[in-house]
Amino acid sequence: MTAASPQQRTRNAWIGRISGCMLGKPVELLSMRQCPAALQGYLAEAAALPLRNYMPLLPTAPPAVERNDDACKERLAVAVPDDDINCTVLSLMLIEECGTDFTTADVARAWFQSANDGPTPIRDACNSMSPVHTANNLALVT
Repeated sequence: MTAASPQQRTRNAWIGRISGCMLGKPVELLSMRQCPAALQGYLAEAAALPLRNYMPLLPTAPPAVERNDDACKERLAVAVPDDDINCTVLSLMLIEECGTDFTTADVARAWFQSANDGPTPIRDACNSMSPVHTANNLALVT
């Protein structure tokens, strides 16, 4: 077996990252907001334990799953937008631009520039507002 080139390894890692995000996207809110038992219950009801494919979409799917039904097995056609993938891309952009010594201000600036209308705390950070004041404003956008 020959070793994969760095480009092939990077491509494979990227495909794995996106596949993993799409696998968990339909149920991330279900498990975070309710509990792991809610996720186990959903998978048991779908006869999907152990999980060997993308998440099935049940007709009785709770709103937490329906919210991301485009990432369910029956509807998944392309990788859909995902905050975890966006964060990976943003991190790569920051390393390319600033090297590994980027700051939280660099992150806020890059995040703000990548969004047409970023959340208030991001705008505040870009405008050099103190972290305490920015954190207080977080409640306004979450």
